[in-house]
Amino acid sequence: MRYSRCNNRNRDLKVGLARRLKIIAQKRPSPHYASEQFMGLIKSVSFWPLRLMNQPLPEAQQCQKTVDDSVSMFLHFYPR
Repeated sequence: MRYSRCNNRNRDLKVGLARRLKIIAQKRPSPHYASEQFMGLIKSVSFWPLRLMNQPLPEAQQCQKTVDDSVSMFLHFYPR
């Protein structure tokens, strides 16, 4: 009986792990697509408001915050 329970747990673990690996694999786009997403995060705050709404250039501190936040979001979404 113990062996059977242990075997079932191993099978459940393998199925769960396989499911998670499949999800992670689906989250990995081509490098070109990922770089476009990353640049879009930065441009949405630093570039397009300037071009479309004639807003002033963001200050250096705001630019650094935008880059830091974009890197953090990107790495969180695409785990290593």
